Amino acid sequence: MPNEHTQEKLWKLYEGLPGGLKELIFSEKAANIIWNICQENKIPDDDVSKVSGNAGKVILGVLPLDKFRETIQTELKIKESLAKKISDEVNELIFSPVESDLARLYGGNKKPPLELGQKPKRTSGKDTYRETIE
Repeated sequence: MPNEHTQEKLWKLYEGLPGGLKELIFSEKAANIIWNICQENKIPDDDVSKVSGNAGKVILGVLPLDKFRETIQTELKIKESLAKKISDEVNELIFSPVESDLARLYGGNKKPPLELGQKPKRTSGKDTYRETIE
């Protein structure tokens, strides 16, 4: 599949990104997180760049977040379960902290930001805002 995104086009996309995404795309911390996720999941060193490259495409807005898992599964030639595990971890640790910026980029809802590498809090099944209706 030919690369339809020229370097010039990618730089223009980068220039239009919200500030949090601009910082993230070249973040050493994000690179280390992706490296660690890949190492923990026994992804060969040569394939780590495929995971980080596709994460970068999500951040630039050229790869929809919901296609990230499928793309790394295809490019790395790995099982769906492993691709899901990797994409879930990248989503939690890399994309969730900039979810509001990604939402602006993709036109969705905003959520409060997290720190890079911080997992989002899980809510219990209990709805504390429910009121009785009379």
